[in-house]
Amino acid sequence: MKLRTKLTLITALITAGGVLISTLLILGFIRRETESDIVSTGMEDLVSFYSEFSGTSFPLNVEDLVMQSELRRRLNYIAGSFEYALTKNGQVLSNNTGIDVEKALSMKGYSERSVSRFESPVRYTLCRIAGQDYLLAAADFITVDEPYTLSLARNTTTDMNEIRAMGTKCTVVGVGIVALAAALALFFAKRSLKTVVALEAEAAKIASGSYSSRIPVRGNDEIAALSDQFNRMASAISEKIMELNETAARQRMFISGMSHEMKTPVTSILARSETLLSRDISPKDQRRSLERIYDQCAWLERLSGKLATLTMLEGSIDTKLTNVAELFDSVKELMEPALDEKRIILITKCSVMTLPMDADLIRSAIINLLENAKRASEEGSQIELLAYDGTIEVNDFGRGISKEEIDRITEPFYRIDRSRSKKNGGVGLGLALVKRIADAHNIRLVIESELGIGTTVLLSFPDVDN
Repeated sequence: MKLRTKLTLITALITAGGVLISTLLILGFIRRETESDIVSTGMEDLVSFYSEFSGTSFPLNVEDLVMQSELRRRLNYIAGSFEYALTKNGQVLSNNTGIDVEKALSMKGYSERSVSRFESPVRYTLCRIAGQDYLLAAADFITVDEPYTLSLARNTTTDMNEIRAMGTKCTVVGVGIVALAAALALFFAKRSLKTVVALEAEAAKIASGSYSSRIPVRGNDEIAALSDQFNRMASAISEKIMELNETAARQRMFISGMSHEMKTPVTSILARSETLLSRDISPKDQRRSLERIYDQCAWLERLSGKLATLTMLEGSIDTKLTNVAELFDSVKELMEPALDEKRIILITKCSVMTLPMDADLIRSAIINLLENAKRASEEGSQIELLAYDGTIEVNDFGRGISKEEIDRITEPFYRIDRSRSKKNGGVGLGLALVKRIADAHNIRLVIESELGIGTTVLLSFPDVDN
């Protein structure tokens, strides 16, 4: 069942309940007031009739038959006598109503009301006899030491029919009100739930893979708030999907780059190995082939190590204060053989005592920066390794990097000059590894460079006082 149908039914039921309760209460009040008026008027008329009926006394020695005849005559003589009956000890003396009031009262039950003219309470009831409504009342009195009963049977059908007609009218009006309320509820439910229908449509679009469309937010009610939250959710999903797509693209690029980078050295190793195994060659050529295999294996070793480090370096790391001068000395010792090949001089200056770091990772980062600086530098030049004010700086005076490529050089496998980098042993992972290490330490990595002048790389440690 649709929500608008549920809302319409609920509204109709609530309205019907309200109309029914209101109608019953109103009709109940009217019925009670009408019945009270009927009873009060009947009692007044009964007292008035009795007063007129008992206005003349009888001599004590009159015969019983004469008494009864006179009572009948007097009863019938009074105006309105058609509603009254007179009995003596259950014997009917006169009955103009056609109803045995006393019998009816005993069968249907009755209420009592004290009336000043009668010593005993008047018995009365409102009932329905033969399809007609009546007020039945009976009052006992004594005349000439004889007990009599004066009964009233008043037809109240007209008054009660008016109440029933009013109930019918109220029912018809109530049905109309319920129908109108249901129609209005359906109209406003459809109008109010248009946004929900739009939400359903947009959710279906998201389920089918479309994340760009949004729902217009109108007003400031709960549905508007829901629409706003839905739009926020759709935006978050869209952003997450974009991130996942970008991650998947980077992973595909990573795998593609890895396959490409490993293909050449593996092919070369296989070719050299095949030559050594299948041919008789001179010792000089054997040595050259072995040197080539060794170089390619060393390159693969560096590649796999950097890939493993780049992949596994996730989450938090443990840092401790490390002596920066000693760190520089170990880096210089490791890098001197490679730098000597190009007669490059490494100048180190340290004005910082200690910095919080993982020494092995920062050493790896500095070595990668120095290797990049070496590749970019000409023979006989120099490289600077500096430490000051919570910052480690690497400067070279080589060919530099264009501004367009600075933002991309920390991507895995990105190389500015693929042929030269590969010739010099670069695989495009050095700066990516430096970036990952910097992020793990919450270090700000800044790269500044100008073509033909050189490159400066800054590792700025957070909140360091020296």
